[in-house]
Formats: sequence, structure tokens, C-alpha cells
Amino acid sequence: SMLVEILARYQTYFEKQEETDVAAALAQLRIEHLYYRHDHIATQVDKAAQFTKQFGDMSLIHPACATSPEDPTGPLDYMKFHPASFGGKPTVDESLLNNDYTGTISDLCSFVYRSGTDAAKTRAIICQICHHAIHDRFLDARDLLLMSHLQDDIYGCGDVTTMILFNRMMVNLGMCAFRQGRIYDAHQCLSEICSGRVRELLAQGVS
Repeated sequence: SMLVEILARYQTYFEKQEETDVAAALAQLRIEHLYYRHDHIATQVDKAAQFTKQFGDMSLIHPACATSPEDPTGPLDYMKFHPASFGGKPTVDESLLNNDYTGTISDLCSFVYRSGTDAAKTRAIICQICHHAIHDRFLDARDLLLMSHLQDDIYGCGDVTTMILFNRMMVNLGMCAFRQGRIYDAHQCLSEICSGRVRELLAQGVS
């Protein structure tokens, strides 16, 4: 999306200026705008953004672009067909898109781990675990959670939004385990969240 692209440009600028603390903060913002997207959804979002960048809003495209002449290989008879119909519907060159979203998240998280604040590192780990979970990479997500010792420290971080993010990550991890038939692991992940205060712990519908 345009916002993520702008954040990437600013991050590159501050890296060149060797202001790594600011660059790490921008990298964390990029992570939080990307981690929750499944690759399929992210591809469609990027494709739509690239289309708008190249051709403008879809509503401004002439309707004739969606049609084609009966014999497209014949002579171009502009007396019978609108010129736009010979060009066809505009399409995006998919080679211009970034299809390695897992690699992007991993690179951004690695940068935050090196140069970010403790709070940013905690949120980056949570986001990376959640990204693994929504793609059914349970073992990767579980190993990262265990190595980070998040469960030991998270409720002492003092930041409510980070604790909520952690709870949502645990739900995604539990659902990932359930989808793979790991019922015991799913129960371990979800038992604390499903204690009767689900909406409060996930900050859903609480004023």
C-alpha cells in the first residue's frame, strides 16, 4: 500500500543518515501494517495499489477497455470499435510485486532486533510469531515464542496495547495448532485466554 511504501522510503533515508533508532521505529511501523496479512491477501492488496499507481482509479478507466473486437487479429476498424477496446483491460506486471512477504517480515524484524528499543523488539517478536501462525507454520511460531520467553515477561511490560497484541497472537497460534490437528497444543495456547474474559483480553467490544 502507499503508506507502507512511504514508510519504506523514510526508513531507507534514515538508514543512510545512520539514524538507526528512527529507522528501526519506521521498520516496526511497517511490520505492524504487514504482519496480519495472509500472503494471498497481501498480493491482492499490492496488485490493486500497483494498478492504481500505473493507471489511476478503476472508475476512470473507459468501459470499452473491458470489451474486445470480434476479430482482434484483423485490421483496426475504429469506425466500428472504440480504440480502447483494442488495447484491452490494463493489467499489472506481477514481476513488479514483492511476493516474498515472509522474507520481508523477517528482514524487518531482524533490523528491529538489532537497532530497536526493548518495547519495539517485543512487539516485533509478537508480530513475527503471529505472521507464522496465520500461515500455518506452527513449529516456527512455537519455537520463536519459546526462545523469546515472552510468556514470562509480557505481563510486566506495562503496556496494555502490547499485552493485547500478545493475547491476539496466542489466539492465532492456538487456531494454527487446531488447524493442524494439534489439539493439546491448541488447548495450551487458548486455555488462559478462554478463561471467561475473552472480549476483555482481546480488547473486543470493551468501552
